[in-house]
This record gives sequence, structure tokens and C-alpha cells, in this order.
Amino acid sequence: MAKVVNGRFLTPLDIPAGRKGKWKVKREVHPAGKAFELANFRCRLLGGQNGASVSWPFETVRHTLAENGKTWMTDLPCEMAQTCAMVKGLWGRVLLGGLGLGLAATVLSKRKGVERLVVVEKSREAIALAAPYLPGGGRVEVVESDLFDYLEGLKPRTFDDAFFDIWTSDGEGTFFDTVV
Repeated sequence: MAKVVNGRFLTPLDIPAGRKGKWKVKREVHPAGKAFELANFRCRLLGGQNGASVSWPFETVRHTLAENGKTWMTDLPCEMAQTCAMVKGLWGRVLLGGLGLGLAATVLSKRKGVERLVVVEKSREAIALAAPYLPGGGRVEVVESDLFDYLEGLKPRTFDDAFFDIWTSDGEGTFFDTVV
């Protein structure tokens, strides 16, 4: 069992359970000592991620965002580890495609090197559920738009960096057909 240092992989999110249209945020309280994996098999095999697990000596809360019962994302430690690894090093004016629960936006908004963060999310309901709980002190803007439409209207050098996460599945087909 991996040791947790300074609360690593504890969720930075605190979103209430709720529903807007076909979207739902679920909060789940896990008992003290529950182990969470830091990577699934594919991420360990192909991504070289650590297969360790983490647990805490106190209850923890985790969130799930679903559309019509289909999970879009969670803030489980494995998803947090992936997100933190993917946004590491982003700086300046950052474009984030997809809001989800706001995990990537929350992580990026706390980085000193990120001057401004624009999050593009096409679902008004997902925005209503997650955006009110984003930190950022005015550095975070959420735009309701399809990411591809938004990209077409951009002028060159509007952003210094970008991270896109606009797919639901974490399966092999989605990974190779969409992500790669």
C-alpha cells in the first residue's frame, strides 16, 4: 500500500450531489482505509504509470459526473493521477476543452504559472453543476460552446497551452480512436 504524503490524491473538489436535465453529480463517501488504485491496467502497461494504491485513515468523498447514467468522469485517485500528469507544465493562457467535474480546471487554477484559464464546455447542465464550485479568483472563465466550433474562431497565439478531455469512455477503442 502506498503511503500518502500531504494529502496527495485527496480530491480538491467539493461539489454537492445534484441533477440538471440529463446530467447528475453523485457524491460517495468511502470508509477510512478504503484502497484506491492509482492506475488501471492499460495505463500501467502502456503509460508506465505506477500501479500502487492509496488509502487514508479517515472517510473520503469522491464525485462522479454522469449523463443519462453514463459516467463522464470521476475524481478517483487514478483519474486525479492521470489529470495531474497531463496538465503538468501547462502555463500562461491555457485553453481547457471539457469541464467535467472541474478537476483539471481546479488543478490548473492553483498553479502560479497559469495566468488565465478558459474552459470550453458544450453542456449548459454540466456547467451549472460544476462551474459554481471552481476556484480561480477571476482567472477562470467558462464558455458554453462546442470545442471544435470554439477552435475555429480562435486567432493564432490566443493561448500558450491547451489540454482537451472531451470523451467519455476510458476503453481501448476510445483510447486508440479518439485520444491518440
